Amino acid sequence: METFKTREAADKHLYDYCDEWWDREFGAASRPSDDNLVEAYWNRMSDEGEEWYVLEECKVKSLEVTE
Repeated sequence: METFKTREAADKHLYDYCDEWWDREFGAASRPSDDNLVEAYWNRMSDEGEEWYVLEECKVKSLEVTE
């Protein structure tokens, strides 16, 4: 399990992972520079029934903030 000292560090790691996923799936040139746009896309596609098997759920769930 990966642990982080702050929520910001955990969030940064998760966004970096999502950016890598986007680059593999769609190409780096198509990735929005604003992380909120990537999140909005993710949420919209999830609402439409898209299942994100490519995103390793266990990796996301393993992110933990330590104090």
